[in-house]
Amino acid sequence: MFVSLVFISLALSIFTFIAKGYEYRISILLGATLWAVLLTFATEFLSIFDLITFNYVLASWILTTVALVGWFFKCKRLGSGTLANEVNLNTNQGNSFSLFSIALIGGIAFIIITIGLTALAAPPNNWDSMTYHMARAVHWQQNHSVAHYPTHILRQLYQSPWAEFVILHFQILSNSDRLANLVQWFSMIGSAFGTSLLAKNLGANFRHQLFTAAMSVSIPMGILQGSSTQNDYVAAFWLVCFTNFVLLVIRREMRKVSLVAAAGCLGLAILTKGTAYIYGFPFLIWLLISELRFSRQAFLRSIITTTLIIILINLGHYLRNFDLFGLPITTYSHKLTNDTFTIQTLLSNTIRNVALHIYTPLDSFNNAAENIIRVVHKSLNLDISDPKTTWPGAKFSIPRLQTYEDTAGNPIHLFLSTLTISVCFSNKKIKQKKYISPYLTSLVISFLLFCFLLKWQPWNSRLHLPVFVLFSPLIGIFFEAIKIQKVKGYLVFIILYISLAWVFHNESRPILGNQNIFNTNVIEQYFTNRHDLQESYVEVANQMRVEQCSKIGLVLREDAWEYPLWVLLQQNISALHIEHVDVKNVSNQRASVKRYETFSPCAIISVGYSGPDRISYKGVAFFKQWVSANSLESVGVFFRAAPQVKPSKVRAVELSQ
Repeated sequence: MFVSLVFISLALSIFTFIAKGYEYRISILLGATLWAVLLTFATEFLSIFDLITFNYVLASWILTTVALVGWFFKCKRLGSGTLANEVNLNTNQGNSFSLFSIALIGGIAFIIITIGLTALAAPPNNWDSMTYHMARAVHWQQNHSVAHYPTHILRQLYQSPWAEFVILHFQILSNSDRLANLVQWFSMIGSAFGTSLLAKNLGANFRHQLFTAAMSVSIPMGILQGSSTQNDYVAAFWLVCFTNFVLLVIRREMRKVSLVAAAGCLGLAILTKGTAYIYGFPFLIWLLISELRFSRQAFLRSIITTTLIIILINLGHYLRNFDLFGLPITTYSHKLTNDTFTIQTLLSNTIRNVALHIYTPLDSFNNAAENIIRVVHKSLNLDISDPKTTWPGAKFSIPRLQTYEDTAGNPIHLFLSTLTISVCFSNKKIKQKKYISPYLTSLVISFLLFCFLLKWQPWNSRLHLPVFVLFSPLIGIFFEAIKIQKVKGYLVFIILYISLAWVFHNESRPILGNQNIFNTNVIEQYFTNRHDLQESYVEVANQMRVEQCSKIGLVLREDAWEYPLWVLLQQNISALHIEHVDVKNVSNQRASVKRYETFSPCAIISVGYSGPDRISYKGVAFFKQWVSANSLESVGVFFRAAPQVKPSKVRAVELSQ
């Protein structure tokens, strides 16, 4: 009930811009941007005073909703005459809803609705979400603040936090994590509207705008992520918003509003994921070059406005990182960036990143493609798994056909994108569209920058999602080169039909199959990607309940699954308090803060710990009392006293909760 205020305020933001006379898709992007900025500032402000609690979060949304209601009725009274006279933003010429268009909209809606039902029915269970996306949100909720805290998993601190800010508000107001997947799902919907608007701004007619939306929602990686708590689709949405407003500034349409909105969207994209620095940079340069050509004054105004807004939106996160790590922007790891920057580096990483999307059902083709890539590397005297340009321990290979959200590729969209590039430079009709070439150039450069700067990883395909989403408008326009209308229609519907394989057979949240999200209990679904941990984690939660231990310390390896422990312990223990203890990394500086300094656990849970059977914390000795025998990595429990209590057995009824 209370969480509905979040959605009401978002709707009010959008409808207020519609009331001001903006085209409905521009209103969606502007409304979402305003809402996101309000959420960001509310979170940061409440965090300063440790007030991220139910009452204060609820009060912030009540005030926001009341303010937006007043603004909405004020705009509705004033009408849209002034804006309509300034610029024709509410045009719908050529919007012919034929039977084909209605069918296509129906197909797009079916995919979106089905993914939405998946997002609501399934709990969060993505690997990174269990490690840090969801884990950081419950720490913030417990601490009543988004300030950095002692943790063995540093990604919980330095990674961009905006998507988790939204999850935090959802969890506080609904007292549940069942809405957490909706952040990505709403981003998928927003991207469908945003890419169709991009297609319009690039010169596409109504039918090809629909084709663009179809291409956007049928991206396999997007389908899989649309029901998860990752953040690549959220970043993609803000980049779609950013590029739309960049185009509006360049076209001199609602220029002042568009410039502020563009800066806001880029700031939100950066606050969501670090890859936004790379993907957004070429489009920002395009904007600044256009402003410089217009006037030096416009150029300086754009630089100052963009810089100030981006810094303001990210200021809280920058200050927290600077205070702990000494830098506002950090990965605290050299594993992500290349150790060498050469033409050979760029060539190797570009080929290998593209290869993540070229698999087919034909093993003979896949093997031949992989052999060709190996021959190319050998002829250039390049190690195909060079540790200087490859994630530590990873070995290059073309992945199999799969429906897993971390490594799935987009082969059809890669093929269409490749065709689009050639057609955009050869088709006279498309070349005449003024903004196609600079848009395509900016997009290609953004991908090349990604390959030049970041190491190749087997799971890089998920990081490519914004590129494929931003390619959708170009693919939609590419269909103009196909003269036979029926061929276009059949092709789009075939792509939508093929995409259903990823809609229904998501490996993490399957709709069909013997063990799907509707016939598998919730606890088991949390462990879909780590079945080996389930029994051990349930056993640990049982022990904490039997011992009536509510203050629990954690000793975890860097990539351990933390969040499921919270879920199981919260079911069995009231007044639960969990903190990372015996932290050896830089975040241990935060241990001197009062809330952590006074923490005294009655037990310590370890995951992936290979140290001695005795842990000393604040002068108190904890002894290993139990260790798992069923999981691939060690799960243990340490108590203050020497081993005496026998571990309780796992009950079937608790596994079925």
